Amino acid sequence: MKQLASYALWASLTLGLALAINLLAVGTAAAGPTAAEKCSAAKIKEAGKYGFCRLKAESKAIKKGEAPDYSKCDSKFPQQWMKAETKAGGECPTSGDEAAIQAQVTAHTDALVQLLAPPTSECDALVQDCPEPGEACYVSNQGDPIVTSCANEVFPGAVQGAACGFINGCAEGYSCILTDNDPNNPTGLECAFHCNALAGSPTCDDGPGPAFDCRAINDFYGNVSTAPANLGMCVDPLEWP
Repeated sequence: MKQLASYALWASLTLGLALAINLLAVGTAAAGPTAAEKCSAAKIKEAGKYGFCRLKAESKAIKKGEAPDYSKCDSKFPQQWMKAETKAGGECPTSGDEAAIQAQVTAHTDALVQLLAPPTSECDALVQDCPEPGEACYVSNQGDPIVTSCANEVFPGAVQGAACGFINGCAEGYSCILTDNDPNNPTGLECAFHCNALAGSPTCDDGPGPAFDCRAINDFYGNVSTAPANLGMCVDPLEWP
């Protein structure tokens, strides 16, 4: 009988404890997040949206070849931050930290852009503006990213159609960038004169002659998009109709 009584007492205590735990869990779930937790969640969300907005602006700027515009990001962020703090009624775990968080998100997005953005071009192949004597502005071989760089001119006689194999393998005003169909050319590339594919000068008349067409690099090579829109090269229309 004692064992039966003990078992009954143990079962009663266990059941009571289980019911208490269940009631506690239900009460906690029903209470929901506090005002402080809601504010914290809202701020984290707005910080993420601000970072995404900046990176989206950076992506758009890279594709268009222009400076990023953060105006929409910067105007909306403080409004949403203040809204989160006001809604919490003074219960936010932190307050007045908008500028600090904005600066931190900016630093992180800038670091990502620096890691992922294409190399920066250092000269203009159309105007040949390299500052050092004996240097010329050359364009990298086809393929993204298209960049330009100053390098010593070592082949002044390598003009239109000359076989080449590296960035400064052509004369000033030309670059080793045009695909060569000649099977006897082991490098598969030849020099091409740079022309303005939109308007103005230089034209192919300034280089190989009027019989050549000026083609935008971005259009000629369908797998590239990072060259300036006006950067072109002279091609033989008989070889490349």
